[in-house]
Amino acid sequence: MEKPILTAFDRKVNELCRLQKEVSGHLARLNVLRSRYMDWFNRKHQSFLDAVKAVQVSMPQLLPKHITCIRHYRATLDMAKKISTNGKARMGLVDKMEEYLGFWGALLVLKEENDAVYDKIDQFCRSIQRLRDPEIKDQIDKLKSKLSLAFSEDWDFTSVNNEKDNLFTYKISTQDQEFLGFVGYIPYLLTFATKVCYFCGKLHVEKE
Repeated sequence: MEKPILTAFDRKVNELCRLQKEVSGHLARLNVLRSRYMDWFNRKHQSFLDAVKAVQVSMPQLLPKHITCIRHYRATLDMAKKISTNGKARMGLVDKMEEYLGFWGALLVLKEENDAVYDKIDQFCRSIQRLRDPEIKDQIDKLKSKLSLAFSEDWDFTSVNNEKDNLFTYKISTQDQEFLGFVGYIPYLLTFATKVCYFCGKLHVEKE
């Protein structure tokens, strides 16, 4: 039995299907990181914030008064490693604080993946005549732009609030509200990255 001859349209549909499977795999990894972060937050966020505050109180003249970006946090962690207190206590602070940067490092890797799959989707869309819903691609571009803008160690995350997609971060105590943007920053970025994937999965080629 002869194989059916694929038209140019059929080949493009198959190509999009392969790309969307790749996006789906990336989305799964984003969701794994989100689940790990939520688990860590639910179990350890108070001891983590207490460690951060302990370092801030010990060296107020050498650290930013408020942590507003990842770079500020790195400075706080570096100071924790230098504090001349009981060695065991100091390492306890450092261990708690380094867990957050572990999530940041994992997100950096996934951001590179997100850039790669977006580029492939973007090149695909440029290679075809028409999408069924071109406004979906516009939405993807807007989300990707917001993600890229906010994904920086100097980005001020104090503006992260009223995030209905990440309500679990609002469990922090009243006296720790200044850290809301800080603990919400990683899930905030993950939300943009997952939405990029979601809308990529909604793309369809329109037959002429």
